[in-house]
Amino acid sequence: MSSQNNKPLTTISSLNNLKSKSEKFTCLTAYESTMASVISKAGVDVILVGDSLGMVVQGHDSTLPVTMDQLIYHLECVVQGNQGSHIMADMPFMSYSTDDLGLENAKKLIEAAKKNGADAIKLQTYKPDTITLNSSHEDFIIKDNGLWHGRTLYDLYEEAHMPWDWHKPLFEFANKLELTIFSSPFDRTAVDLLEELNAPAYKIASFEMTDLNLVKKISKTKKPIIISTGCLLYTSDAAYE
Repeated sequence: MSSQNNKPLTTISSLNNLKSKSEKFTCLTAYESTMASVISKAGVDVILVGDSLGMVVQGHDSTLPVTMDQLIYHLECVVQGNQGSHIMADMPFMSYSTDDLGLENAKKLIEAAKKNGADAIKLQTYKPDTITLNSSHEDFIIKDNGLWHGRTLYDLYEEAHMPWDWHKPLFEFANKLELTIFSSPFDRTAVDLLEELNAPAYKIASFEMTDLNLVKKISKTKKPIIISTGCLLYTSDAAYE
């Protein structure tokens, strides 16, 4: 982590300390050094480098085209401008394959994140059956003009999700590298799995911040929580309460 001023380095321990005192912390997304420098100097605790760069920087209509190599490039840029914030790298959606080499590919992504300056790596934890319905109704058909045009949401999540039995070896691998690893759970069973693995923190995706049963279950863990608001035109006061 780069730190060029007197701002104390933000760590998972310091975030836990804030949580124990019921104090909030700040998290913003950045994709390059100038923005990283500005927000870290302003005192932002956590900087997330995420695959939303596909829409914000690259001009795509989704995150699907973002590769791990592209995320690593933007991670390097953010590290150069950082002034003491905790840097979390997102593992891009569909950045690994669920074939026989998929687990090793995921480990390579974690190793690359560590090598290029990330303090933490974030996964996504869900199963297609817990995030959507296996339906061919038009409401569940992807209508954009990308690679998944005409296919169902269930097909997308079935191919994109990280198998649950990968989580333990990936947590062990990241811990061995001394890289913090945590996840965004999309339902309550995912929280149960992550608690078994002693996940040190949680991120709630913007669409899930209105799932108050999920928010309540995560809050009961007493661990630091990042709540994303990026895809919402409004925020849910109930989630924060």
